[in-house]
Amino acid sequence: MKAVHLVPSGSFTWSAHSITIFSDIFNDEILIYQFNGELRAVSSFCPHFGGPLEYKDKSLSCYWHGWRFDPETFVCTNHEVNCKVKSYSVIETDHGLEISDVS
Repeated sequence: MKAVHLVPSGSFTWSAHSITIFSDIFNDEILIYQFNGELRAVSSFCPHFGGPLEYKDKSLSCYWHGWRFDPETFVCTNHEVNCKVKSYSVIETDHGLEISDVS
């Protein structure tokens, strides 16, 4: 059975189209945002050096070293490296947000 983290309705508010929660199930801080009308969820840590990622102006970026990632494919867009942000599946239900590991 796949592990699921539930973020109950009413326990979060959208701020600039994103929220960050800590999941003890996945032992990760997860950034959830809306992109082109769909919910997306990624680790809030940059895979380059562990800096904080933010979703702003339809872009995922790390302000430590300026790395940017495509908010839909999670691939690095400004360095020639094979690097992706850890992603999760997220579904909005009547009870809240259900987050599951996609790997």
